[in-house]
Amino acid sequence: MIMGKIKLMFSKNLKQQNSILFIVLVYGLILRLYSIGYGLPYIVGPDEKRQVLDALSMPVRHSLVPLEYTYPVLHKYLLLFCFAVYFILGIIFRIFSNTHDFIWKLLVDPGQIFLIARLLSVFFGMALVLPVYLFSKTFFSKNVAIIAAIFTMFMFNLLIHSQWSTSDIILCFFSTFAFYYIIRCVMFGRTKDFIFTGISIGLSIATKYQGFYLLAPFLAALFLNVKIPVFKKTMLKNLFLSFLIITVITILGNLSFIFNAKESFARFIELKDEVMGISSMAPFTHSFISVVSWFMKEMIRQEGVLGVILLLGIFYSLFKHSKIDLIFLSYIFVCLFSLVNFGFRFLHLLVYTFAVMCIFGARFLEELIGKVFKAKYRSSYSLVLVSIIILPSLATGVYSDIKRSHPDTRILAKEWIEKNIPLGLNIAEDWLDFSVPLYNEYPNLFQDEKAKVYYSNYLSKDLRRRYLDFTTSKRMYRITQVRYETKEPFWPMDMPKDMISRAEQAPLIKRLYRWFNFYNLKELKKMGVSYLIISSYAYNHFLIDSDPNKKTGLFNPLFVEDTLKSNRHADTYDKQSKYGLLFYLAKRAREFYVPILTQKDNRVTFIKEFYPSNFNLGPVIKIYKLED
Repeated sequence: MIMGKIKLMFSKNLKQQNSILFIVLVYGLILRLYSIGYGLPYIVGPDEKRQVLDALSMPVRHSLVPLEYTYPVLHKYLLLFCFAVYFILGIIFRIFSNTHDFIWKLLVDPGQIFLIARLLSVFFGMALVLPVYLFSKTFFSKNVAIIAAIFTMFMFNLLIHSQWSTSDIILCFFSTFAFYYIIRCVMFGRTKDFIFTGISIGLSIATKYQGFYLLAPFLAALFLNVKIPVFKKTMLKNLFLSFLIITVITILGNLSFIFNAKESFARFIELKDEVMGISSMAPFTHSFISVVSWFMKEMIRQEGVLGVILLLGIFYSLFKHSKIDLIFLSYIFVCLFSLVNFGFRFLHLLVYTFAVMCIFGARFLEELIGKVFKAKYRSSYSLVLVSIIILPSLATGVYSDIKRSHPDTRILAKEWIEKNIPLGLNIAEDWLDFSVPLYNEYPNLFQDEKAKVYYSNYLSKDLRRRYLDFTTSKRMYRITQVRYETKEPFWPMDMPKDMISRAEQAPLIKRLYRWFNFYNLKELKKMGVSYLIISSYAYNHFLIDSDPNKKTGLFNPLFVEDTLKSNRHADTYDKQSKYGLLFYLAKRAREFYVPILTQKDNRVTFIKEFYPSNFNLGPVIKIYKLED
């Protein structure tokens, strides 16, 4: 009789937990899909563009080796697979008749391709629940698994990364699986656990280079196991097997280092300088304590109560310091330490750790509830507390979805320009990646210099001619980009010689001084430009901190990041700082922007402005008319 009641209670509890999990997944999916079409077909993130274009170019080039070396290739291969399925289904259902027709539809409307690419991220964002649930249930409890799944679905940073076609949420998925199998290596030590650890770490590294940080908890796990007799016999064999798998998958995920070694290593060397961003003064103190302080503040600011719980989960691991906790702490330590010398700090850079943090935050909360409340009330109190905890993050997610479902300021500006500025005029835009997407001789996807390489080299003349005819029949403008690139660094005349010598030693600094050159208004007028469009996403990169125009931040696809704190400029040159190398670059940009923004240059007249509002994302767009 008693056993029958216990079974009935257990059955009811299980059904209740499964119902909660199902509801959580449904709402998580709705949140991820609601604004998935943000900006399409005109506006995509720079990282989205590079991933999608490289994936699409592979069958055209008959090569699986990427042309773009910023990230490893796994994400691109997954995109290529999705696009291949879309192409096959399109042929079957007569959406397009052949490859030529497929490419043409991409040129005219790339929205469908980018929607597919973003849906891939949605898939991995939802699938993230699987390793979170497995880990929590295996090593903690079913209740922890449910709470961790809820945290994972509604944590804002995990939600927003599921809505862009970037590698981050995919890295988070494989990293969480890797962490799960690393702990299995400690707890069970079976050969298959080492095999799956090798596979998941390898796939993480093949997605993004931060996957290498998983070696820290893996080595910590091996250190904690090495003195246990039962593991000693198979340790070397399992260790060799794991690292062999990691090495093979890492190589396959970074083929450019084999087939385009010179260019790949040159890009890799440049990455060490990218820690500076585009700042000409130090934005913060470069110390581990500074990183930890920033991390705690941002977790609370961006995630609210959930951020507090996740931080308490880390401190609780310090208190418990079990094997699992020590491995978790080694992972968090290495990931935070990696940011010490970075010149920009965004939670975006740590998103691959957040699912694991959700697990340990859920463990902390569950054990706290167990100590405070009586057993018969725990389920009810857990549900209430978890609801309160996720509410701020959920509210941010809903607000983000609402804003992203409305037109971006660049779309509003595009509509106004096409109604008010005559067709065929020459319009100058400061930085095409961040400006108004107007019809011109190049499709929107191929506006910047890197993308034009794909357009010129891998699309037939017939397609290019057909697109030109198409845009002429629409509302085509001639577009001149104010920012232009030179083959060699163009050093400013007033830049000190010793500073030039230092800059010559830094590949990225040289590249930036090649990239950021600006036509002046006189040159633009000679080129036949009638109107000028500038974007705050562009000019805020260079304005000094005290400039009143520097309010709205930089390009912020992640909605709540504080981009301006990582972009600092002063009006004096700091010779002692490594950031000082960019002072004259920012100064050169300000010499173009400031007279226009302050309306002190009578060669341009301000005519229209589009400003982000409570329901519209995007930069401040300012439109000027060049006077005769």
